[in-house]
Amino acid sequence: MLKKLFLIFLLLSISNLLFSQITISSPVLRQIFQRDLNNQALVTITGSYSQPVDTIQVRFLTVTSGQGAAIDWTVIKSAPLGGLFKGSVMVKGGWYTMEVRGLLGGKIVGSVSTLSRIGVGEVFVIAGQSNASGSGERGVNETGSTDDRVNCADFINVNPDQIKNEDPKNVSFNIGKDATDFSLVGFAKLDKTSSIGPRGYGPYYWGKVGDALVAKLGVPVLFFNTGWGGASARVWAESAQYPNGKLVNGKLVGPESDAVAGIY
Repeated sequence: MLKKLFLIFLLLSISNLLFSQITISSPVLRQIFQRDLNNQALVTITGSYSQPVDTIQVRFLTVTSGQGAAIDWTVIKSAPLGGLFKGSVMVKGGWYTMEVRGLLGGKIVGSVSTLSRIGVGEVFVIAGQSNASGSGERGVNETGSTDDRVNCADFINVNPDQIKNEDPKNVSFNIGKDATDFSLVGFAKLDKTSSIGPRGYGPYYWGKVGDALVAKLGVPVLFFNTGWGGASARVWAESAQYPNGKLVNGKLVGPESDAVAGIY
């Protein structure tokens, strides 16, 4: 019996060595990094390893030829400690598959860990009223994007006991501390069934807008939707007067200085 248990333990140990020893924590699938005026962005990679390694490398492969500038195996961390690693690479605008591997003494440990889609491009924050956020009743003419490079924040900040095709006047949104229940790191291709978080009911016309932007800019795009039905120009004018934020019901609001681009 003990001999059998030993053999099982040995086989499990060997099989563990055959699988990837690298876990990628960040970035996540379909995350888009905002490019700068030089058409590039600093991409930071973090993760963990479960077997001894002395080098962590990353490479970026273009999904389609001409959609970016590939980067061959590049060292992002030498002599990592404690089972964790972090490193950064400057990446040109484009649509990539990212691979990470660990080495020990120049030999690969385990297999390569992969993110099939990651991009450097344009990140847009949609703002405005219902013409931006869409209706709770999804229109039959709503379509997703046709280009794989059009992405969205894949979550919706609606009370969980309510459905998306309900009368929008009766749909309430979580605000304040309750708004942290959804994931902020989930991204997806903008399809017909997508929601554009945190407040976009559906794809509305943003799939077509995304296709047009990708065709013109030649890089992937990502949408967040903060549209609020019934919002007036007054709220935008007031917020513009308080660049450092202000108190509303005892809470500091704004500024949204981290928003890279807005669509109204």
